[in-house]
Amino acid sequence: PLYTSVATTFADLHDRAGRMKAKGVIRDSISWKDSRRYFYWRVKRRVLQDYLISRLRKVDTKLTHKDSEALIQKWAAENNVDFNSDMKMVAWLESQNVDARAESIRTSFLKSHIKELFEQLPANERQGLLSSLQA
Repeated sequence: PLYTSVATTFADLHDRAGRMKAKGVIRDSISWKDSRRYFYWRVKRRVLQDYLISRLRKVDTKLTHKDSEALIQKWAAENNVDFNSDMKMVAWLESQNVDARAESIRTSFLKSHIKELFEQLPANERQGLLSSLQA
């Protein structure tokens, strides 16, 4: 009985919000009263953000999930949107033209890919390709 009590107390200490926050597993602890509102905005933001990330990664195969998220964070900062606020990010993500953002990334990816391929050609082949493209 004593071991069970000690083990239960020890395990319980690891699952407390304060301990989880100290370890960096969670950003903040929330009250039960506010949990529905918090998770509504959190899930809505993640769905919108993950959709944009999937579109970006589809047009640029070199992008990782982390790279895509960093790109979104950069765009949000350029528009003075607090990346840590789920409500503000939802409003901003809903206002974005996802197709235009994806097309911009696709164009950049294609340009860099073509440049890489071009640089792999021998010098005499490069000149021939350029002259055939100009014709």
